[in-house]
Amino acid sequence: MRLLSLFLFLLLSSYSVFAAKFGVVDVQEVLRNSKPALKARSKLEQKAKKLDNLIKSRRKDLQNRMVKVKKLQDEFNQKAAIWRKKKRDEKRKEVLGLQRKLLRKRDELRLFFSEKKRDLEREKRRVLSKIVGTIRKISSKVAKEQNFDLVIDSSTLVLYRNSSIDLTNKVIQRYDSLK
Repeated sequence: MRLLSLFLFLLLSSYSVFAAKFGVVDVQEVLRNSKPALKARSKLEQKAKKLDNLIKSRRKDLQNRMVKVKKLQDEFNQKAAIWRKKKRDEKRKEVLGLQRKLLRKRDELRLFFSEKKRDLEREKRRVLSKIVGTIRKISSKVAKEQNFDLVIDSSTLVLYRNSSIDLTNKVIQRYDSLK
C-alpha cells in the first residue's frame, strides 16, 4: 500500500516523474520458476512427506494397540463373570492401565505431530523470507544496472505492464546463476 501511495504521489506531484524509468518484477513467477526456489520447495516437500509418513506409521501403531486393548476389554467382559474375584480385579487393573497408557500415548502423539507441523510451517516461512529477500536484492541490482528509478512487484496491483519494463526473467536468470 505504501508503494502504491508513493507511486501515485510521484505521478501526480512532479513533472520530472514523466522522465522516470519504471520496471516490474513478478516475485511470484520468480518463486515458481527459479532453480533455487524450486530446490527449496522440493526440500520442504520432502520434509513434509517424511512427516506424513511418520504420522501414518505412528497412527497405525496406535491403532494396533487400540485393537489389542479392545480384545482384552472384550475378553474381560466375556469372562469376568466366571473368573474369581482376584483374577477379575487383576484383569480389570490390567485393562484400565492399558487404556490409560493408550490415551496418554494418543495425547503425546497429537502434541508431537502438532509441534512437528508447526516447526515445518516455521521453516517454510523462514525459507520463503530468505528467498524473497534474495529476490529483492537481485531486483535492486538489476534495476540499478539498467537505470530504473522505480521497480514494483507486479504480482500486486499491476493491471497492465509493457514487457519492455519487465525484469522478471532477468531476475530469474541472475538468481539461478547465484547457486
